[in-house]
Amino acid sequence: MGGDPGAGALAGASEPPLMAAASRAALTPRQRFVARSIIASTQRVVDAALARRWQRLPALLAERRSLLAQLHALREDAGEVCCFEALRAAVSESDRLVDGMIRCAMRDRRG
Repeated sequence: MGGDPGAGALAGASEPPLMAAASRAALTPRQRFVARSIIASTQRVVDAALARRWQRLPALLAERRSLLAQLHALREDAGEVCCFEALRAAVSESDRLVDGMIRCAMRDRRG
């Protein structure tokens, strides 16, 4: 009965998808802490963008990239590479979007 791949997804439905995946991947407590820190950092990025606090965003993006580098350093086996690469891709896409928002906001202020 333990072979149902969807059972874990339902059990972790109240968690953010990253943390549900982390639970299934049996990450170490330190890896889980850093992953949660990345999620919290992402929320700070969103909050600052919504509040149009453009000057704060570069530091928040740098903080999130630093946390991602920490998580990369904590990888222990090849099975974690897929989860890490998905998170890295999401952070990179988010960074590109936020950088574009900052450029537009600065251009609007000037013109």
